[in-house]
Amino acid sequence: MIFFGMALMLPVVWFLPWWCFVLFSVLAGALSGGVPRATWSFAFGAALIWPALAFIKDGRSAGVISQKLSALLSLPSPGLIFVVVFILAFVTAFLSFQTGATLRSARFHQPV
Repeated sequence: MIFFGMALMLPVVWFLPWWCFVLFSVLAGALSGGVPRATWSFAFGAALIWPALAFIKDGRSAGVISQKLSALLSLPSPGLIFVVVFILAFVTAFLSFQTGATLRSARFHQPV
């Protein structure tokens, strides 16, 4: 599921707006069946992609983006901004995937 999250989120993060990350995570959660281990794996895989692509985009600007963001957030090193991006991406992917899994279980739940 880690590689599925990475493969799904690579084009989403690179080509689409940031909120599409949430939509595709909800969709993946709804299609997964709501396995708890899948949630952690998907969120980790998706969270690995976001800082990696941010690192590539930061390299294109010669590190100006990470330096300005670290100064804005008062981080001691510009490299720590990628850790912050990883944490934000993990939490976003985890909560979105869980939302999709919960919606699926609520949809197929039969009232007694």
